[in-house]
Order: sequence, then C-alpha cells, then structure tokens
Amino acid sequence: MAHQLWLLVSALVLLSSAPTVVATPEGDALIQVAKDWQTSQPSWLPGTDPCKGGWVGVSCDAQNISVISLNLTNANLQGPVPMAIGSLTSLQALDISNIKYSSQNLNNVTGNLSALATLQNLQNLNASRQNLGLTNTKFPEVIQTLSNLRSLTMDHALLPGPFPVGLTNLTKLEVMYLGNNSFTGPIPPELGRMTTLKELTIWGSNYNCRLPPELGNLVNLTYLNCNRCFLWGGLPPEYGKLKNLQRMHFYKNTLTGPIPNEYRNLTSLVELRLESNNLFGSLEPWVIGLPTLDLLNLNFNQMYKSMPPYINRTTTNLTQFLVKCNYFTGRYPIVDAASIPTSELDANCFENPGVNGTLDVQCSRELSCIPFQNYLNSNGGCPPCPKGQYIANQTLCICFGDKTLSTKKTSITAIVGGVVGGIVALAAVALLLICLWIRRRKKFDLNHDFFYTVRDGDKDEPWEQPKGVYRYTLDDLKRATSNFSKEHEIGSGGFGKVFSGKFPGNKTLAIKRASISTSANGQTQFRNEVLLLSRLHHKNLVRLEGFCDENDLQILVYEFMRNGNLHNHLFRKSAGKYLNWYKRLEIAVQIAQGLEYLHSFADPPVIHRDVKPSNILLDDNLVAKVADFGISKESPELHTHVSTHPAGTIGYFDPEYFTTQKLTTASDVYSYGVVLLELLTGQKVIDHVSRGEEYNLIKWVEPRLRDGGIDLIVDPKLEGNYSREIFQQMAELALHCSASEKKDRPTMKAVVIQLEPLLQEADQPQPTTHMVWIDPSDSTYTPDNESIFTGSTTGSSSNHSFSIHSATETHHSTFDPR
Repeated sequence: MAHQLWLLVSALVLLSSAPTVVATPEGDALIQVAKDWQTSQPSWLPGTDPCKGGWVGVSCDAQNISVISLNLTNANLQGPVPMAIGSLTSLQALDISNIKYSSQNLNNVTGNLSALATLQNLQNLNASRQNLGLTNTKFPEVIQTLSNLRSLTMDHALLPGPFPVGLTNLTKLEVMYLGNNSFTGPIPPELGRMTTLKELTIWGSNYNCRLPPELGNLVNLTYLNCNRCFLWGGLPPEYGKLKNLQRMHFYKNTLTGPIPNEYRNLTSLVELRLESNNLFGSLEPWVIGLPTLDLLNLNFNQMYKSMPPYINRTTTNLTQFLVKCNYFTGRYPIVDAASIPTSELDANCFENPGVNGTLDVQCSRELSCIPFQNYLNSNGGCPPCPKGQYIANQTLCICFGDKTLSTKKTSITAIVGGVVGGIVALAAVALLLICLWIRRRKKFDLNHDFFYTVRDGDKDEPWEQPKGVYRYTLDDLKRATSNFSKEHEIGSGGFGKVFSGKFPGNKTLAIKRASISTSANGQTQFRNEVLLLSRLHHKNLVRLEGFCDENDLQILVYEFMRNGNLHNHLFRKSAGKYLNWYKRLEIAVQIAQGLEYLHSFADPPVIHRDVKPSNILLDDNLVAKVADFGISKESPELHTHVSTHPAGTIGYFDPEYFTTQKLTTASDVYSYGVVLLELLTGQKVIDHVSRGEEYNLIKWVEPRLRDGGIDLIVDPKLEGNYSREIFQQMAELALHCSASEKKDRPTMKAVVIQLEPLLQEADQPQPTTHMVWIDPSDSTYTPDNESIFTGSTTGSSSNHSFSIHSATETHHSTFDPR
C-alpha cells in the first residue's frame, strides 16, 4: 500500500512540474486561417500554443507571447485573405508569396485584402507572384493605410489601374517592389517625397511618360529599376544627386538624348543598364571611369563618335562592357580581356575589323553605319525620333511623346489621306465599270452559277480521277447549297468562298469554290491538286470528300467542321470554360501530329506555309485538324513542284525568309511555335493596343517567362487551373520552335516526341460537353472572316438562348442545358 501511495505522489509531482501547453487566441486564429486558405500545416496543432509548440512558418517575439512573423510561401493558399488573420495584431512580417519558377504548391490568393486593415504593426509584406489583378480592379487601398510598412513586395501580381499615389503616405517605407504589374501612367512625381526609400522597382508597366525628375530627391536610393515601362524623353539630370545609387536599370524603353554629365557624381554606381533605348551622343571617358562601375550596358542605342583606344584597368574598373549595335566610329578599341572578361563591341561603325574580323556584324536597326553621319548632317545633328515622338530639344536630341501634337499630325494626315483616298476610290470605280462593260460586250454570262472562270488553253482531256474522292456534278452542289445562296455562305479563304451543303443521308459538307484569280491557274494544276489531296489521309488533317471540275469549275468538297476554327474560340472571354488546359494541350499535340504527317509522310512532302489558328478547325468533339494546304505548297526544298508566291500571315511568317527567300518545313515549325504561345497565353500574336512596344507575342513572352515563370504568361481565362509543370515545358518548346534562325528550331517530329508524353501523363479533367454554345452577350467574340468550314446548328426545346457563329453570320436559337 505504501508503495502505491509513493507512486501516486510521484506522478502528481511530475504533472505539477511539467510545462502547460494550452490553446491561445492567436493559435485559434491561425487554425482558422489555415482552414479558410485550404492549406495543410501538419505542425499547427489545435489546442497548442504557436509560440511554444514549434509551428512551422510561425515566429514569435522574445517573450514567446505574440506571433510577429508568418511565412506561408508556396503553402498552396487558395482563395481570399481570411478575416481571421486580422486577429494577429502584433504581426510584423507576412509572406504569402510564390517562389520563382516553382511548379508545386503555388499560392492563389484572390479577392480583396481588407482583412489586413488591423495589422498596423506590419513592417514587411510580401505578396508577389499572386493573381491579385484577376479580382482587383485597382491597387488594394488597404495597403496604403499600413503606416508602419518598411518593405512592400507585390511584384508579378497583375495589379491594374493607375499607379497608387497613396503609397507615398507610407513615410517609413524603405523597399518597394511593384515590378511587372499592369499599372498605367504616368509615374507620379509624388514618389519624390518618399525619401526613406532605398530600393524602388516599378518595371514592366505601361506608364507611357517621362521619368519624373522628382525621383532625384530620393537620395537614399541604392536600386532604381524602371525597365520596360514605355518611357520617353531624356535621362533626368536630377538623378545625378543619387550618390548612394548602386543599380540603375532603365533598359528597353524609348529614352533619347545623352547620358547627362551630372551622372559623373554617381560614385557608388555598380550597374548601369540603358540598353535598347534611343540614347544619342558620345560615350564620355568619365562614364567608363566611374570608380565602382562593374557593368555598363549600352547595347542597341544610337551612341556615336569614337571611343578610347584602350580599355583596361588603367581606364576603367568594368568587368562587363557592352556597347554593340550603336554607331561608334574610329578605331576598334583594344579591350583587355583579362580584366574585362565580358565585352560586346560589334555592330558599330569602326574603321578596322574587330574580334569577329568584320567591320560590322548584322544589327537590327533602321540606319546602317555608312550613311549615319550624313543623315545627322541633314537632320540638324539628331537621329530620328522613335515612332510617335517628335524632337522637343534639338540641342540634346531629346524626343517627347506629345499626344496633342500626334493628334494634330494625325488630323492633317487624315485630311490628305482622305483626298488621295477619294481620288483612288473614284479611279477604282471607273476601272470596275470599264471591266464590267468589256465583259458584257464579250457576252459572258456573269450570272451563270456564280462561276466565271478564265481558260488558260488547257485541253479538257479525260483523266482518271483519284480513288477515295467523289466527283460531284454542278447540279449536285446547287441542290446542296440552294444554288449557292447567301444563307449557305460561311466564309472565305485564299482559294475562294466557302459554302455549307446538305447532301443525301443528312450529311453536311463544306464546299470551297475557287475565285476567278485562282481558277485562272488552270485545269491541269487543279487536277494535280485533287490528286495530291486525295493521297493525304490523317486524323488531324481536314479530309477531302470530293471535287467538281465541270465546265472548267474548280470546287473542292471537304468534311464539315461544325465547331469552326480555333481562332474564333480562343480569343473570346469565355474561352476558358471549354478550352481548358488539357484541351489546349490536346489541340497542341493534334496540330503537331498533322504537320508532322505533312512534312514526313506525305508523298511528296508538303509545306503548309500558313499555319495559324484560323486554319486549325475543330470537329464536333473539338478534335483539331489542319486545313488549307495543297499542291501550291509542296516543298521546293524537297525537289517537288515549284512553289507559288509565299503565303503566310504577319506574326506567323518565318523571319528567315526575308534573308533566304526560301520557305522550308522549318517555316511551319516557326508558325507552330507562335500558335502554341497563343494557346498558352490566350493572346493574339500581334497586339499594338494592349502590349505597346512588345506588340509581338514572342517578345512579350520571353522576358516574363524568364523573369517570372509560367504564371505571368498563362491565359487568365483559365483562372489558374492548369498544370504549371506541363505548361512550362510547352512554353519553352514554343520559344524553341519560334527561334529566329531555322537551325535552332526542332523538327515537327521532335515536337511530337516531346508533347505526346505530356498528354499521356497528364490527369484529364472531368469531361464536359464539346458543343460550343456562344453567349450572345460575349462582346469580345468577333467572327473571323478568313475562317472556313465553320457551321451552325439550330434547334429549340426551352427558354435558354444561345447563338452559334459561323464565319459570316450568327444563328440564334434556344438550348436546354439539361
């Protein structure tokens, strides 16, 4: 008995001496935060104290009483900021960012950030690489009320609207990273009041303005980054006061004028990046002689005059000296490679060969080296301004982007253009009347079946039609199209107009009727076209069903693709509802397989020459099939028939053609790469309005993919629902395919080999209906007049309205979604 009593007393003593771990209000709040954000945090145990229980990502003050830091980087957060986070009133640091290039557990924080309003002790906030711009129409105002903030990082967040001037009220802010958002200009001069700032990066937005001179008041700045901001005008001399500045990045704008002499006072400068502007003037010795300067990049500007003959440790402390593609004259400098391991001086106007043994390596700029000096002499000593700008200061050759002046110039141009256009139009009408009169005089029956053709001397000799295609009579096609009525016309392409036709057995086919100019190519070539197309059989090529060559007509009959073309579906706001990420991958594979067949298995091999979304058609199940190919596109590289004039569309056209004058299978690979980027981004290849200077999709994608990863380029209509790992590989492949030189592009066979495993390994989302019902209120949808083989479906059973678009018309009906 005594022994048992002793054990009981010992147990009570141990229990009384053990530390007590109980739940706390902050612990309860964090458990609710994890629940609302749908994140799994195994170390966060209900009923324990976050300051004493070893909660991962949670840090407390020295007394282990209050939570002061919360790090949920890449914690797979989903949804709005929980209101419970506002209970953590002692919080000083909050990190809900995504790590660069990570492909798993990405945070997807949406909605407003009003829950942060009570966190008035917050000093460091990191919400970078989020999709905040998808649910916020402007910068979150609550951030501007956090008066104790010292570091704010919200880059790569897609934030829209004017630059948030209210941030200038944060008088303690030292670090502000707001790069790669969607702000509009101008950059507010009020930023010059934030004298506590040490790092300011606001790159990658469309400010379309001058650099504010007021930023010269930020004397504590060590880092200033305004690259790719659509900036114009000169470099402000006031920035010469930034004596603590170590990194100045203003590259890829349209800045003009010289490097101001005041910048000789930037004695702490380590990096000066001014490449890809329109800076003008000489490279003064003091620039390369700045005592701490390690990197100088002036590539792709309009700098000129001679440079120091020797660039070595006696003249500079640089290790990277980059001045290619300017207009420097005189002798090619001798650069000490031991002390300056990285140097680029080619593509200038030097008198003697450089390291590459040439006077000038090719450089993409408007003016060549030889006439440059003469041009300056005839232009008041200044180079031409960038497009849309004008000379505002001829002494320094500074250009401004004055909208008022541009409007006046446009008005004058419009008046002159209107007069000239009117004269041209009158002449065209007169010419048309003369042609009609001549044709009537020759008694041609212009109304005969709408098929006026020009004979070219070919003998209408019998020929053996190819097997597998049907030879339709003109009467067959008339009956199917109600005599080629307007109601059956669904589009037009390079060959001619396209009609839908109803045939026996309730079969619908697409009928391509040749235009006059195409018909003039001759019956022999048309029959060769039919022969070739009859041999092309692949599940991802639009199938030729038949033809008609009666009375010298040139008509091709194809399978009918009810869901129209990819272009019309991809570029409207509801595209993400049915073109989910898996379907886009599937379409990418199907296009690649069709092109691989044309290149590798067709006999003779065929170069498509015009690969683009409007030439990719979708059947009832959204299976992609390549359209608009034929004998005129056989490969001259492979010793087949001579190609006609090069086809192609701006943005998709192989840039190497302009130097080689040859189209090859690699040209199709380039176009495919562009289409693949459009599938990923949901953006058109050329967009001057939304992307400004980066109007070409390739140039828009490259820096964002490199600097911020796949999330910065993916179509926002997917709402973050996609495989980041697969899309990252697809984006890299797209850029590989769209390399400027064909030697750097893969073959379509290599593309298929890379893509097919991605499709096989991908987890397919739940199947949805494949028929595409287009919302009539969808104002972003515009039928593509170049599309072919599109169709319409009508029917009714309920009160739900829908409209189905074809190339040239819209059919309205009703649809029961059940």
